[in-house]
Amino acid sequence: MELFDAHITVGNGLHFQLEPVELLRQMDLYKVSKAFISPPDRCMAVANEEGHHYILDLVRTFPERFTGYASINPWYGKSGLEILIRALEQGLRGIKLHPFLQGFTLFDSIVQPVLEIAKQYSAVVYIQTWSSINALPLQVAEIARQYPEVNFILGRMGKTDFAIDAVPALSQAFNLYAETTYNQPDYLKNLVQRFGAERVLFSSDSPLTFMEMEIAKFHDIDISDSEKELIAHGNLERLIS
Repeated sequence: MELFDAHITVGNGLHFQLEPVELLRQMDLYKVSKAFISPPDRCMAVANEEGHHYILDLVRTFPERFTGYASINPWYGKSGLEILIRALEQGLRGIKLHPFLQGFTLFDSIVQPVLEIAKQYSAVVYIQTWSSINALPLQVAEIARQYPEVNFILGRMGKTDFAIDAVPALSQAFNLYAETTYNQPDYLKNLVQRFGAERVLFSSDSPLTFMEMEIAKFHDIDISDSEKELIAHGNLERLIS
């Protein structure tokens, strides 16, 4: 079964490192055909254009293996938006927002121009949620309701402290997608039964998790092969087509 990983961070981060050569080795080993890659934390927080050049170079060098996220800090305002537009016009297919790392809340006015660009360029938006109160699943759901033309990925599913809000969030916005990472097979089966396989994306969140483990959990979900095909690659291919 073809696997298209919806979120991997590549490069040298503050607390992790995943070089492209090692990522490709893991992808080959675990039969991941393609990955949606994000720049590391420094390039999300401050060095946005540097991060775009890095990801674009990888996408152009390995077009069959990589698709790329842009990541702009909304605090950069107009200059940041210009950098974001260039990145999308040059071939990146998504936008990653990390409210905690980038220092904003999703309801700040500086976020709206970024989402308008996402709408204009049909870019999928990955928003990282976790324990921080400025990046909660229900906040993402409200943003998704305000921008029904944009497809959003509920990054990390609110793990750990706000995981309980993931299902209510998905219930409120049809354009909000779950990812498999950090979730157990029974939980994922329940998501499929409740929202349909069309609303779930395979993701490993490497290198912050173990790719092999996340793939094994995915294969253990007790759903049909056709549903697994959608989660494994079909849904993400549709979102970025």
